[in-house]
Formats: sequence, structure tokens, C-alpha cells
Amino acid sequence: ADTKGAFIAGEKAAEEKLAAAKHTVLEKSSELVHSAKHAAHDANVKAHELGHTVEQKVESAEKIAEQKFEQSKHAVSEKASEAKAKGAGILGATHHALATGAAIVSEKVKH
Repeated sequence: ADTKGAFIAGEKAAEEKLAAAKHTVLEKSSELVHSAKHAAHDANVKAHELGHTVEQKVESAEKIAEQKFEQSKHAVSEKASEAKAKGAGILGATHHALATGAAIVSEKVKH
């Protein structure tokens, strides 16, 4: 009877150890799953942030390019206006010189 009792006690102890081991495995598995989910979430957040940062940099570059284009357009327009004004001045001076020359020739012809 002692042997039977020892056998039953041994069997019960083995079952308890097995149950404890099963509990530990489940606990560790749950921790690993939680850790993996957390890591995946963190990676997703970082990817989203990186994507957002890239988007902002592209938008910023586009704005800078637009500003540079507008500045260039303005500078070209200013230079064109200056050239036009100089041309008009030269044309006016030439017209005045021709008119003055014509008047002098006219006076000389009369005399």
C-alpha cells in the first residue's frame, strides 16, 4: 500500500510540475506575443513618423522651389522693365538728336 501511495504521490507531483511548467510556458508565450505586438506598433509609429517627415520635406522643397521661381520671374521682369526704360530713353535721345539735327539743317538751308 505504501508503494501505491508513493506512486500516486509521485504521479500527483509530476502532474503539478507539468501544470506549473504549462503555466510558465503560457505566461512566457503571452509576454513574447505582447512584446512582439508592442515592437510592431512601435515600428509602425516610426514608419508613419518617417513618412510624415519625408512628406514635410517634399512640401518644403516644393515651396522653396516655388519661391525661387517667383523671385526669378520677378527679377527677370524687373530687368526687362529696366531694359525697356533704357531703350525708350535711347530712342527718345535719338529722336531728339534727329529733330535737332533736322532743325539745324533746315536753318542752314534757309540761310
